[in-house]
Amino acid sequence: MEGLAPPGVALEVRERGAALLLSGAKTVEARAYPLPDDLIGAPILLVATPDAAAAPLADEIEPGTSCGGAGAAVAVVAFSGCKLYGSEGEWLTDEGLHRVPPGSPLRWSPGARAPAAAAAA
Repeated sequence: MEGLAPPGVALEVRERGAALLLSGAKTVEARAYPLPDDLIGAPILLVATPDAAAAPLADEIEPGTSCGGAGAAVAVVAFSGCKLYGSEGEWLTDEGLHRVPPGSPLRWSPGARAPAAAAAA
C-alpha cells in the first residue's frame, strides 16, 4: 500500500478490533506502549490478525516475507494522538471508545497508554 510511514510501519490489530476501527465504532486502539511522536498523523498500515491467535506476527518482518496467512493488510490509518490513562475509572469511562470490555485480558493496567482516535486515511 502506498503512502506508508518509512520504513513501512504497520500495526497489528485483532480482526474484531480492526473491523470496529474501520467502521468508526472504535476510535481508540489501546496499547501498553506510547505511539512514537513521529508516527502521530503518519500513515500506518493496519494488519488484521485472527482473534484467537496469541501473537502471530513478529515485531519486525522483512519486506516480501510470507506470514503464512497470519494476517492481512486491511487499510492505511493515521492516529491523531496518544493518551495516557491515569486511572481505571478513566479507562472504564472511555470503554465506548476503545471497546475493551471489563475482564478482558486487554483491560487497563496502571500506566497504560493508548494511541487515540484512529482514523482511516
